Amino acid sequence: MSIVKILLTGATGYIGGDLLIDLLKRSSEFEVHVLIRGNERSSTFEKLGAKVIVGSQDDLDFLTKTASGFDVVISVADSMDVGISKAFLLGLEQGKQQHHHKAILIQTSGSGVVLEPTAGEYATEKIWSDLDVQAFYELPLQAPHRELDIFVSEYPQDKVTTAILSPTNIYGVGRGPYNRLSFINIAFERAAIKYRKAYVVGKGANIWSSSHVKDLSTAYIRLLDGLLQGTVSHGLEGYYFVESSQSRTAEVVQRIAQVLQKKGLLEDTNLVEMPDEVLQDPAVIPALFVEHPGLAKLALGGTSRVSADRLRKIGWKPKYEDSLDAVAEEIDVLLAA
Repeated sequence: MSIVKILLTGATGYIGGDLLIDLLKRSSEFEVHVLIRGNERSSTFEKLGAKVIVGSQDDLDFLTKTASGFDVVISVADSMDVGISKAFLLGLEQGKQQHHHKAILIQTSGSGVVLEPTAGEYATEKIWSDLDVQAFYELPLQAPHRELDIFVSEYPQDKVTTAILSPTNIYGVGRGPYNRLSFINIAFERAAIKYRKAYVVGKGANIWSSSHVKDLSTAYIRLLDGLLQGTVSHGLEGYYFVESSQSRTAEVVQRIAQVLQKKGLLEDTNLVEMPDEVLQDPAVIPALFVEHPGLAKLALGGTSRVSADRLRKIGWKPKYEDSLDAVAEEIDVLLAA
C-alpha cells in the first residue's frame, strides 16, 4: 500500500495538535503535512516528524492548489467557513482527476449545532443521535456550523469522499506542541483561580456531552482508516458525533472548587452565579467569545446532548468516561503557566 499524503490544519491548536501526535505514530503509512501561518513554528513541527507548509487560510486559491497535492485533508482549524472547505474540496477534486489521489476530506464541526440556550437554569431532555439524518435536515440553517455541514455532506461523493466529525465539550490536557487546553471546563477553572469563587452560569443545571481530547484523536484516526478502506459511511450519512459522557456544569464546577480548596486556593466551595464582567474577562474567556457579547453565556450555560452512535458502530471505543477525572490535571497546567 502506498504512503497516504495527509494535510492537517489546526496543528497549533488544541484538537489538531493532539491529533498530530497520533498521526505521526503511523509514519510508515502516512506522510503528514501541517499548514501553519508563519515560519517561526516550523522547526517545532519538523522535529516532531511533520512536514510544514506555510500559508494563510484566507488565500483560497492557495488552499485549492495545496490540497490538490494530497490524498486527504483533515480540516480542524475552521468549522464555520464554507469558503475554506470549498477551496479544499476543489483542490482534492483536481488532485483526483490529475494525479489519481484518493480525495478525502474530514471536516471538523461541533455539537453546538444542537446547542439549546438554557442559561444554566435547566437541561433539555433530548439527546441527539447522529444516526437520525432526517432530524439534522430539519435544523435551521442559522444554527452554528449548519451551513458548512450541509455543503460538505452534500458534495458529490464521486468527486470527493467527505465526512464530518462533530466534537462536544472536549476536556483533558492535550499532547500537542502549543495549545494544550480546551474552553468550556477551562473557563470555569480560570474563573475560579482568578476570582476565588466557584462560578457557574445560572444554576449550573445545564448539561454538555463530553469527550476527552485523546478519545477525539482516536475518533479521527478510526474514521480516516474506515474512509481509506471504504468501510464506513460518508456524504449524507457521514456525520459523526464524538462523545463519551454527559456532564452537568454544577458537578464540574463543584469538582473544580474541591481541587482548589485542597490546594488552599479557595475557601468557599458554594456555587455562585457568574457576573457579566467575568463572562467578558479575556483572562477567563477566549477573545472570540469576548468580542461577541452573549456568546460566552450561551456556551457556558447552554445544553448540548448528543450520542456518538454512528462512531461506535464503526468500532470507536472511548477510554475516558468522566470529565471530572481531568479537572485536577487541567488545574495543575493552568497554575504552572
